[in-house]
Amino acid sequence: ADKTPDAEALVFEQRRISYQDLQRLVDACAKGLLAAGVGKGDRVATLSPPHPDYFIQFLAAASIGAIWMGLNPKYQLDESRYLISDAEPVLLFARTQVDGRDYRADLQQLQNEFNCIRQVIVLNQDATFATAVDCAAFIKAGELITDHDLETQRAQVTAADPALLVYTSGTT
Repeated sequence: ADKTPDAEALVFEQRRISYQDLQRLVDACAKGLLAAGVGKGDRVATLSPPHPDYFIQFLAAASIGAIWMGLNPKYQLDESRYLISDAEPVLLFARTQVDGRDYRADLQQLQNEFNCIRQVIVLNQDATFATAVDCAAFIKAGELITDHDLETQRAQVTAADPALLVYTSGTT
C-alpha cells in the first residue's frame, strides 16, 4: 500500500481493489473487530464463498492478533456445529444466501446454541434475522476506534502469533 498504492491488489469479477483501498478496508474491518471486543487470540469465523470480503476479514483479524477461520458454505449444520464448538469463534461473518441456499436459520441456530458467538455480521444486503448485525453497522461502530488505538493493538502482534485456523475434510 505504501509502495504501489494504485496497483491492483484484488480482482473479483468486475471489482478491482487497489492496495491503498485494500489497506483502508482492512483498517476499517480491524477497527470494527476492536469495537466488537475482539482481541488477541480470539477466533473470528467467516461463512462465505471465495470473495474479497473474507480476505479482508482475514487480514484485519490477523493484524490485531485474532485468529481467522473459514466455514465452508457446503457444510451442513452439524459440521458447522462441530467446528464452532471446537474453535469457539467470538464473531461470525456470513452471507445469508450462497448458491440458492438460505443460511439464516442455521446462523440463528448457531448463535443461539453457542454463547461464544457474540455477533453474527451479515455481509450481503439480504434480509437479516433478529440478532444479526449489518456489516455497514459493524464498520460504522469501528469508527469510534482511533488510528492510535489500532496501531497500539497491532504493535502487540508478533510474527509467531497464530493467524489462521484451518479444518480439513481429512481426505488429503
